[in-house]
Amino acid sequence: MTPELILETPVLDDEATEPKDDENVLRVMDRELGDRKIKWKPGNSASVKKAKAKFEELRSKGYAFFRVTRVRVKADEFPETAGAIVATKKDLASLPAEVEGEQIRKFEVTTRETVAVPPRSGG
Repeated sequence: MTPELILETPVLDDEATEPKDDENVLRVMDRELGDRKIKWKPGNSASVKKAKAKFEELRSKGYAFFRVTRVRVKADEFPETAGAIVATKKDLASLPAEVEGEQIRKFEVTTRETVAVPPRSGG
């Protein structure tokens, strides 16, 4: 009897969990591994250095970065809160929402949430 081979996608930096209140996050959209999270604490130089290195690596591959500036609740699902702007995803709970952001070109230590979008491919 041969042992069963189990294949798992590696989870790096505790990517499966949402960031804690004292952590910032770089959400990386990845075609192969799915969405990943790189988290850091602004006061922890080792975690900041690691997150910045990942930002620079992705930038060299052509990724675009967006600072999440606000989240607006969609009117069609929850009319009583339509248009409300909330501070964090934690405040949203299960409300469907649209996320707005502005493009950034440098790593920002104090930005709560940044989204990295891969370069477009094809023609």
